[in-house]
Amino acid sequence: MTIKEAKDNLIRLGLIVNGQPISFNAFKKIADVHEYGRGRNPLRIVFVGVKDNRFGFYPMRDSKLSNLKESYDLYVNLINSKSNDEVHDDISWGNCGIPLSYGKLRSY
Repeated sequence: MTIKEAKDNLIRLGLIVNGQPISFNAFKKIADVHEYGRGRNPLRIVFVGVKDNRFGFYPMRDSKLSNLKESYDLYVNLINSKSNDEVHDDISWGNCGIPLSYGKLRSY
């Protein structure tokens, strides 16, 4: 997915307002953090969106709060990007729902 396509999907979700990202607090309220695995440092994916238009952010392992902050930074960097390259590997988009195991979102 190109950055332009990702931005278009974010606009449809209401996550870009007047060309600007929503606040961290608003992002935190709609973010859905899923943990995969057990133990001290489970893998986490931060999901934002609805079933047919969902973004997954793949932060490094750490606390939930730092994962949310890192995911928000990825989101802001995506919005502020001036290029039309492919979206960074730490972000995926899908229209098939949340995966049952850790991995990228699927689209059909």
